[in-house]
Amino acid sequence: MRLQHRLLLTYSLLIFLLLVLLSAGFLLYSSSVFEKNARATYALVLDKVVQQFDNQVQSMEFFETNLISDPLFKQSLDLLGNVDRKDPRYSSDINDARQAVQADLYNYAAIKNFYSVNVFNSYGDYFSSNFIQHANVGDIGAVLPRLGWLPEAEALLGKKLLLPPYPDPWTRDKPRLVFGLVRSMPGSRADLGYIEVQNEYSVLAKIFQVPNSAFVRVVAWTSDGTLFYSSESLTSAELREYRMAAESQGMPEPRFQRNPANGRSELFLKQRSDESGLVVLMALDQAELTRPIWITASLTFWVAFFVLGLSVAFNWWSSKQLTRPLRIIQKRIEETGIANLGLAQPLDHPSDEIMALYSSFETLKGRLDESIHEEIRLRTLGVQAQLDSLQAQVNPHFLNNILTVLANRGLEAGDPGIGEICVGIASMLRYSTDTMDRTATLREEIEHTRIYLDLMKRRFEERLSYSFEIESGLEDARLPKIILQQLAENALNHGFREVFRPMELRLRAWRTADRWMIEFTDNGQGFSGVELDRQRTMLDETARRLDRGDWGEGLTIGGLGLRNAYGRLHLFFGGKVEWNMGNRDCGGAFVRVSAPMVKNEAES
Repeated sequence: MRLQHRLLLTYSLLIFLLLVLLSAGFLLYSSSVFEKNARATYALVLDKVVQQFDNQVQSMEFFETNLISDPLFKQSLDLLGNVDRKDPRYSSDINDARQAVQADLYNYAAIKNFYSVNVFNSYGDYFSSNFIQHANVGDIGAVLPRLGWLPEAEALLGKKLLLPPYPDPWTRDKPRLVFGLVRSMPGSRADLGYIEVQNEYSVLAKIFQVPNSAFVRVVAWTSDGTLFYSSESLTSAELREYRMAAESQGMPEPRFQRNPANGRSELFLKQRSDESGLVVLMALDQAELTRPIWITASLTFWVAFFVLGLSVAFNWWSSKQLTRPLRIIQKRIEETGIANLGLAQPLDHPSDEIMALYSSFETLKGRLDESIHEEIRLRTLGVQAQLDSLQAQVNPHFLNNILTVLANRGLEAGDPGIGEICVGIASMLRYSTDTMDRTATLREEIEHTRIYLDLMKRRFEERLSYSFEIESGLEDARLPKIILQQLAENALNHGFREVFRPMELRLRAWRTADRWMIEFTDNGQGFSGVELDRQRTMLDETARRLDRGDWGEGLTIGGLGLRNAYGRLHLFFGGKVEWNMGNRDCGGAFVRVSAPMVKNEAES
């Protein structure tokens, strides 16, 4: 960074920090006061909402109690429930009883204050104060099975039961959404029936409506945990979090906290109604609540930045005058690149300080040029040595002599199979320990893998079978040695640990555009979810370590199987290799590898 810019930045940061501290302090204080006032205000609003709801429930309960207290009303229902309706002698009494019940419902209080007051029993009698909407109820025997609250009302033995909003079951066409207060009416010999006082959902919505509802959510539950009201459509996760907040004991002073269901910072206010048992929760959204403060803060910041801009302009002019001589050297530095790093560029300037600084810069250029060339040389040697060290791990001369002795002993013992096994092992040793060539063609890799599988077949006999499908034209593609053998060895060692069945291995190779594709599959137990995640994590870590130059650990031939193969492919192809592994739909596992077509090592 230029000295002029540093001076400019230092002064600007000082002013900026002062403005930020003052603005942040004002914002925090304003937010704290605003939130405290909102908490107190909405606590009062919540209390008012609960009181209004209690008043509504009390009026509904009062009307029910008033009906039950009427002796003629109960006497009429008792007669309807106990008289023999087939006896013509009671026809007049039945009609009188029905008229008496209906007369009690057709009064000003029921029609004005409620959507409907319904009285019915299990004998087919139905009465309603809403003679317009409930004029054609029809057979109430078809309606009663849909009233799921009947058993609960009977169990309460005449006590009130608050029903959350539900479609009016007594209206055939386009039923309205209502909430209700119901109870059964026990009699001396049997239940007299049920009273249902309904009110429209709009009445409920009006009760729970709060000011500035954009940042307030209102949710209510009955005493048994049934959702009674929600001001918005909520997800199941949000309802669960709100329910937990409503049931918790809470703190003396509620605070904003993050809601994991929606990511919002919310303040929960709750209150339980002693009259109805309803639990009401208000959730205040902090972001929406404090939006006006942020608008004010943004205006303040704009004014502050205007002042900051004037200060920066003045500081820029003064710092430019102080740093004029240094810009000469800066220009020479910007003109320097890799191509002219080793070339001397003389400079003639009357200032001794400038000349001394430029002389140091020329010296630094020379040292940097030498370091770059040395780094390139060392990295090339490092990669060369790494690939060689992965292949030259054993003494081939000693092992070949031992295998020759074993082959001769097998022939002497009349067992040519031993000789064939030794020949196969010797061939594999010569292939793996040959350091003259760090790579092999796909043809050589396939032949090496075929020898290995032939040896394994002698061990597993008829239990092991394998096949190769190689597209023509891929035989000369080059890749690091012993890749395919490691895939086969990994399948045999790990793919059939949990299952015992004939082992089937399949190797396919084909070409897509300028890349080759190799797929190795087996019919074993496949990867478990945990093992698949572990393998993928290990391969990603291997790629990162190789990219930062941490070459050798865990990449020796025969070590860590799939990680070893992936690491050597990553080194050879410079990170252009694609590796995919997983489970087959028909059972077993697959490993799929893709890399660019390389016909000689220079192309890699």
